[in-house]
Amino acid sequence: MQKFTTSAPFLTESGQVLQQLDIAYHTYGTLAADSSNVIWVCHALTADSNVAEWWKGLFGEGRLLDPSRW
Repeated sequence: MQKFTTSAPFLTESGQVLQQLDIAYHTYGTLAADSSNVIWVCHALTADSNVAEWWKGLFGEGRLLDPSRW
């Protein structure tokens, strides 16, 4: 897991302001030189950034989101 953190104020859709924002993320596979193989999965219903754990049916070797392909 990696984390992106910013201390710049972040305005939410509801109008509330977060004074700091932390976003956890995982990377899998190898990034192409032109970044053409990136798939960004954002899941707002879990507090878990590990797509390999909560989307086993779609993520992994030979599946729709295959890190060796994308």
